[in-house]
Amino acid sequence: MKGQRGRKSAASLSIVPVTGIQRPEPPPELSAEESAVWTATTRAMKPDWFGPETHPILAAYCLHLVTANMVAQRLRTTTIDAPDFRQLAAMHRSETKTVLSILRLTPRSNRYAGDGRDGGRFHPARGNEL
Repeated sequence: MKGQRGRKSAASLSIVPVTGIQRPEPPPELSAEESAVWTATTRAMKPDWFGPETHPILAAYCLHLVTANMVAQRLRTTTIDAPDFRQLAAMHRSETKTVLSILRLTPRSNRYAGDGRDGGRFHPARGNEL
């Protein structure tokens, strides 16, 4: 059966669904900068995007992103012929790689996470059908 035909009543238009799902708050052990990254990241996604199982990954992401930003600030003020330039560049490259690898660990970054985009094909590496 289809929904009600015609105009909707004022009462039905005033109903607002309540989900009860809240975005996770930053853990107390994070610094102020890391907490800001946590908040910005969680606010940019749907409220239920980050389940409790992803909180350690998200905390690591915040730490490494803040560290990469701090190294980048020092790198911007250092000349290429400075004695610590190579070390700073290597640190920044390492932190950036770490941030990218953390992003690949999340369940939603896996294209075979059961979202239907793989068409249910057999994957020999996994040994099962999706």
